[in-house]
Amino acid sequence: MAHRPLSRPFALLLAFVPLLAPACKTDEGGVTDEQRITLHREFARKYYDAGEFAQAEHQVNLGLELDDQDQGLLLMKAWMRLRAGGRDDLFVAEKLFREQARAKDYRALLGLAETRERQGVLYRESAESIESGQSATRATDPKKRGLELRHDAAAAWKEARTNYLAVLEARPSEVPALNGLQRVCALEGDLEGSLGWSRKLLEVAGVEIEFWKSDLQRANLSALEEGELRRRLQASSRLLAATHVSAATTLLALDRKGAAAEELTAALELDSSRAEVYSRRAQLYVDLGQLREAREDLQQFIKLSTLGLEHPDMKRAADMLVECQRQLGAFGG
Repeated sequence: MAHRPLSRPFALLLAFVPLLAPACKTDEGGVTDEQRITLHREFARKYYDAGEFAQAEHQVNLGLELDDQDQGLLLMKAWMRLRAGGRDDLFVAEKLFREQARAKDYRALLGLAETRERQGVLYRESAESIESGQSATRATDPKKRGLELRHDAAAAWKEARTNYLAVLEARPSEVPALNGLQRVCALEGDLEGSLGWSRKLLEVAGVEIEFWKSDLQRANLSALEEGELRRRLQASSRLLAATHVSAATTLLALDRKGAAAEELTAALELDSSRAEVYSRRAQLYVDLGQLREAREDLQQFIKLSTLGLEHPDMKRAADMLVECQRQLGAFGG
């Protein structure tokens, strides 16, 4: 799913230094295996932060050569494979997360949930491709194969939902689990369920934002602490905006266009630089007959968009703007 920012569960993992260290062999220079593993873990984090995933996993593997049962390193490897996102990567991640999830570690359960969620998406995409004739299959009955893949997708999403819920049993406000349930319910077609998790996520993220804002007011705050708090506040704000957009998508699928437009408005109040959100709200305003508002959003989209003038979205926006202006002119607007 291209380089991604460090995920919250991965960040939590990196902050966790396992206490179950291997027996401390010491070389002639006085360096123990435990110290070497700590160095490999730190180098892995630095490479991961820089988007150099191959080097990050290489450092993890060097640490595992010293202790192949190191829980922290195994989880790091699993998250790296999950973030890599290829089909084979996901199966490696699934195996690693399953092994760690036996101990009911919430980070492993969370990783397994997201892995199964994404495997389900791959199964569905494969089914669609076979059913449409875009992909060949060795199966003698392509239609039957498509149904099998859709069954695999449903099973993967069911397991993902179960594990996300297990994470919430241990940590009721765990944002990635709430976010995952919002996505999985939508994938399963449970739109009302997805909307319910969106509401819960908005509530939790809102509380988180207020906490970071309050913490910024602490006396004697160091520059390093302030920078970290501002980073967390920005990340929480981005999540809040993205959740409003997700809720709007669900509401539109439920044919609740007015409510969907309100969610997009809330997203823009958090981040007014997102051109695509203006475009989506403009279409809703057109459908709702609010042509003045639609005209303003189309103008804002064209102003903010980095797309070329020949891009289909830009051409469509320009055509919609002309039509809005024509209709408003006809009514004296």
